[in-house]
Amino acid sequence: IEQGLSKNPDETTKGYLLVNKAQLLAVSGRLKEAVQLLENIMSPESIATNILLAKMTLKMIQQNSENETSR
Repeated sequence: IEQGLSKNPDETTKGYLLVNKAQLLAVSGRLKEAVQLLENIMSPESIATNILLAKMTLKMIQQNSENETSR
């Protein structure tokens, strides 16, 4: 992911890489960092595809976190 980000990817590719990074952070227990990264992706400067992908991923992470808490 970091290598891809260092190659100055187009906006769509950058969005996918950052969302994947957020997912990895979430599964490693770094939820605050994951949420913060996704919120950054959802900034008004982002393209619509990245915003939608980040919103869907954030919802999934929040649901998974709630499921883990209820166990």
